[in-house]
Amino acid sequence: MARQAEHILVVEDDPPIADLLRIFLEMEGYQVSVALTGAQAIQLLGEQSFDLTTLDLALPDIDGLQVLQAIRANPATRDLPVVVVTAYPYLLGGAQVAAVLTKPPDVTQLLMTVRRALAASPEQKGTR
Repeated sequence: MARQAEHILVVEDDPPIADLLRIFLEMEGYQVSVALTGAQAIQLLGEQSFDLTTLDLALPDIDGLQVLQAIRANPATRDLPVVVVTAYPYLLGGAQVAAVLTKPPDVTQLLMTVRRALAASPEQKGTR
């Protein structure tokens, strides 16, 4: 169970996969918001505070790498842990992320990866 209600943004354009990720994360006690497009993700990241985001790379409007660039360019989200969940991990190149999981993600691996990324993030160490 999560120590507190960390807020996670799931960025996934496939609604059934987004729902599965949301359900599994909520069952662990996380607060979860979902963005179905890159533009929606960038908007939510500007309006709300998140402790971590999962990010699909193949989005219908703005691709995931552009979303990642926007995250890293914004001082408010620069250090946000990003766990990429994608069918195309080779698209990531050398981008800096907390972890990369291939679709469909193993639930146990997903939850363990999220816990690890949250524990390692500067936000969890009191710098937020």
